[in-house]
Amino acid sequence: MKRLFALFWLIGMVILISCQTQSVGSQEVLIPKENQVILIKESYFEPQYESWIPTQEQVDEALNAISAFLMAAESNNSLDEYFKSEIEKIIDNYDKYRVQFVGIMENEKKYIHCNFILINYNFPINWKEQLIVVEDGGFWYWYVFYDIEFKKVRKIYINGYA
Repeated sequence: MKRLFALFWLIGMVILISCQTQSVGSQEVLIPKENQVILIKESYFEPQYESWIPTQEQVDEALNAISAFLMAAESNNSLDEYFKSEIEKIIDNYDKYRVQFVGIMENEKKYIHCNFILINYNFPINWKEQLIVVEDGGFWYWYVFYDIEFKKVRKIYINGYA
């Protein structure tokens, strides 16, 4: 019986990890793989940044770091009140975001630009092929620069409202 329980526990853990589950606050939040894309080359960042292609493992690490960053936002004194209030909205909608990942290099340091977008199915741009850049929209459009060397969020930017 103990072996059977151990087997079911192991299978459950494999399923949990493979589903890319994120923990945000006290909720378990799923970011489905179909809501994620690694963009191979994105000209938006040229010529300022050199590009590289992140691995799925690096993308998963970035999502875990971002989740931890969001959970700790309330007690983060370096974030202003606007960001904290928008992060509350982000957490409420976290499982609905599409995420685009772009590998960029600055001064020989590798970052992953993680672009989070809330879009409906009638969005005019194919988000899996082209970086979506929006200049307003608040918590609907935000991004993170993730530092792969130090495995932490280096910058978060949440759009304002027009």
